[in-house]
Amino acid sequence: MTIKVTQENEKTFTIEWDANDPGESIFNSFTEQDFIDVLQYYCEQELSKLEYTEGTSKKLRETYYNTQSENQEDEYSYYHKENNEAQ
Repeated sequence: MTIKVTQENEKTFTIEWDANDPGESIFNSFTEQDFIDVLQYYCEQELSKLEYTEGTSKKLRETYYNTQSENQEDEYSYYHKENNEAQ
């Protein structure tokens, strides 16, 4: 299955496929709007995944750094507590 997409200019693309190929023949009945709809759908899906992944990654980093910061404060306080008791 090989679909060739060529950008003609900023707003125009040419899409070519093998009309006799069983996997590609589905495109034989596609209208221009069908192609636009399919491409838009999959672009939106990929953007949603990217936004979700970036959002999740950011939350995980924030949680990690907050946890690290809390642990450092606890270790710092513990160290000073131990040193104050030793005096």
